[in-house]
Amino acid sequence: MGKFGRAMKYLLKMALYHNPIDAYISWHRRHLAKRGPENVYKFDQRIYWTVGYIFFPRILRLTNKFTWEGEENLREVDGPFMVVCNHNDALDPFYVGTAMSCGSRNQRIHVSWVSKLGNLHTPIMKSIISYFGTIPLGRGRKMDEQTGAMIKDALRRGQGIGFFPEGSRGKTREERAIIREFHSGAARLCLEHKIPYIPVVLHGRRMFFKGKARCTIGHPVYLDPSLECTHENARLVTIDMHAQVQALFEGKPDIPRSRFEAAPAPAEGYLRPSYAPVRPVPPITTREVPVVMLPHVTSRTMASIHARPAIRHGEPEPVAPVPGQGDLDLRPARDEFKP
Repeated sequence: MGKFGRAMKYLLKMALYHNPIDAYISWHRRHLAKRGPENVYKFDQRIYWTVGYIFFPRILRLTNKFTWEGEENLREVDGPFMVVCNHNDALDPFYVGTAMSCGSRNQRIHVSWVSKLGNLHTPIMKSIISYFGTIPLGRGRKMDEQTGAMIKDALRRGQGIGFFPEGSRGKTREERAIIREFHSGAARLCLEHKIPYIPVVLHGRRMFFKGKARCTIGHPVYLDPSLECTHENARLVTIDMHAQVQALFEGKPDIPRSRFEAAPAPAEGYLRPSYAPVRPVPPITTREVPVVMLPHVTSRTMASIHARPAIRHGEPEPVAPVPGQGDLDLRPARDEFKP
């Protein structure tokens, strides 16, 4: 490669790193942060539950025929939790997040994924994952004060924390065919914050238009709340996590139980999600008929209409009472027909 080739490569690299999309999104997030951090959270939730919730399932079904199973296990979740999953592709958070959010339906489960710091410096990608509540690890893929504070804030809001205990993606075919050894970071967080974890497994290829992908969601595992966060306890919980994910990966019907598993306890001390894009509509029974109020009809006329007795099939229609001879007057008032 000559001088011209190196110069063009440098110019393309600078154009990618200083693209207008990242510049605008960075400015917009700083502008929202000036009004308060709650505005940034609400805007991120709006993007998550409109763009992600609506478009991601359709895109993944089109490109990889993506399906998921085990969403009925999410009904047992109430409050913050941890997601532990195998990791073989850079798009794994989008697949698992789509399965968790779309499978939960009205529960509005949002998973914030813990990612290495380099992903938040990659052009274009850093703007996309910032809207989905991504939590960056410190240098050397270690948890620092900023990472711990962001995890506590996500748990306080009742969100899930996504973790890949394998640490990195499987690079060879042999590594992708097995569940590699787990690190103890996810287990330590579960013990420290007293939250359950959900084993999840991704099957198939995640390359677009090159195979099918499937997600399997396991039962939530609640740990004994009296269990202390020690090195030995974290090691044992990590072994149990690996065994459960391995069983899901192999498709076994019986998932091994954790040695510290306890009965589900009610979650306390967290906030409900403050943004719900879909407002629940109360069901209409057979006896309730929606009535359209016209501009010239007043509440007096509507009350008199509803006061009429119900007519059964085969019975003659009752005659309206003559004004002056009863308490019911069906004639509209004079001011009801004014424009």
